[in-house]
Amino acid sequence: MSSVSAPGLPADQSVEQDRRWTSPIVWGLRVAALLAIFDALIGFQVPSDYYDRLSRKISPLWTTYSDSAYIGQLILVGALVVLAGLFAYILARRPIWQRWSSPTQPVTVLAAYATTTIVLLYGAVLILLAFLTGYNGEGTFKYAGAIFFLLLMHSLGSFYAGFAAAQGEKDEATRRAGLAGAVCGLASGLVFAGFTLTYTFTGDIDANYGYIGAGVFAVIFLALGFVAGRQGATLWLSDGSAAPKAA
Repeated sequence: MSSVSAPGLPADQSVEQDRRWTSPIVWGLRVAALLAIFDALIGFQVPSDYYDRLSRKISPLWTTYSDSAYIGQLILVGALVVLAGLFAYILARRPIWQRWSSPTQPVTVLAAYATTTIVLLYGAVLILLAFLTGYNGEGTFKYAGAIFFLLLMHSLGSFYAGFAAAQGEKDEATRRAGLAGAVCGLASGLVFAGFTLTYTFTGDIDANYGYIGAGVFAVIFLALGFVAGRQGATLWLSDGSAAPKAA
């Protein structure tokens, strides 16, 4: 593929400049900067509010407290992390019933399919855990839904960073996308942890959550970023409709 030199720059310098701006690290930091704005304004407060209601056992998180209900909430958070990663996986692929057929779908249809699927799975998890643990599903939907939205935002951001950074053959594209996603997850996780710790020091966030939660969510965002970023490469390697590119 031919390249066009930037005005006033020799060809070699122009190519080197293009490489710097398309670096997976740069792409990861670009997207992380946008996620950092969201986390700084409201994102860091979401898990803190959830923990506050867990620790005080207040309604409507559950109708009557029980140890199984508390454990169910923790299981739910873990399930939401898995679903956020699964969202990126589904977003990069055609519906199951079309995996082995030739027709492709527009990207908008794929996005609608992924969103609908993950919302249905989220609802199923809520209903299943509410049945098993007996906690208030309606109240849980409100607070757990905020955490799920936070995780989806980070998953989608890392997915985009990976898609934008992918270049070259399959292995190279996957490597670059994974790096971009990991950088995005790490940078946004550090910002998230920084705000959480700051407000923990000032007493606005419960110290029992703050010190542990900051580290836990930083690790979650890093892992989620790496996984989602690699899925971005899968979409990039497709023809735009999540079908493999023709050789």
